[in-house]
Amino acid sequence: MYKYKIVASDLDGTLLNNNSQLSEENKKAIAELDKKGIFFVPSTGRTFREVLPELKNNDHIRFIMHTNGSVIHDKKTGEHIYNCIDNALALEIFDLLSEYDSHIGIRANGNFYVPSDKLDTSLAKHYGFTDAHVNCLENYAIPVENFREWLSTALHVEDFSVFFGNEAEFAACCARIDADKRLKSAKFPPKGLEIFSVNAGKGRALHLLADKLGIDRGETIAVGDSLNDFTMIEAAGLGLGVSNAMDELKVICDEIICSNEEHAIKYINECFFN
Repeated sequence: MYKYKIVASDLDGTLLNNNSQLSEENKKAIAELDKKGIFFVPSTGRTFREVLPELKNNDHIRFIMHTNGSVIHDKKTGEHIYNCIDNALALEIFDLLSEYDSHIGIRANGNFYVPSDKLDTSLAKHYGFTDAHVNCLENYAIPVENFREWLSTALHVEDFSVFFGNEAEFAACCARIDADKRLKSAKFPPKGLEIFSVNAGKGRALHLLADKLGIDRGETIAVGDSLNDFTMIEAAGLGLGVSNAMDELKVICDEIICSNEEHAIKYINECFFN
């Protein structure tokens, strides 16, 4: 009998290497964990559509937590547990963000949407897009006309992904979002912000999944590298940071392990399940 029964892992910078690929070593470790009766659960800020096919189609993975814990997807039953933003609140957030020089994207119903006039990667320098955001705009984003009107009836608004034209406006808006008790956020300095429901977040999703499976919350491992992993690391029985993690995350981790280039899930399997 193993002490831990769930291993929840971030994707970018943790499970995946620097080329956003799943190594053969990690793929094999995921299969070995499943054979030991351990649930390996990808937990990502990506939408479901953006999750690698080799994870979505992996027979050794049943649950996927995506969009910063806004959705828990059960591949076996097709069930979704939604922790989303209602339309009225979504419109409030949109109007607040529109007061600033901001680039707004919305994850909803497993997809990523942007205003049709903002589907332009040449804006990357001004707004400071991450490489992952550029990839999302180029390969996954769905342009929408009359964006605010669309948002008023959009299904399952999972979160907002926002970049700001300058750091002062970024800081000012973050302060307003942080003051709203209905919301949580994850910041990506210098000018990036993800906003989701207070009922979401990777940590809450991990607890909800453990409760659903009848697993003690302390019998969970979480591993990550970035600030959107903060709540998950705090929530887990054992919180692990990869060696390439942000310093702000490392300080709350129980242990620092290898880097994402050194097959983190292989490391976890060998160190905690052998």
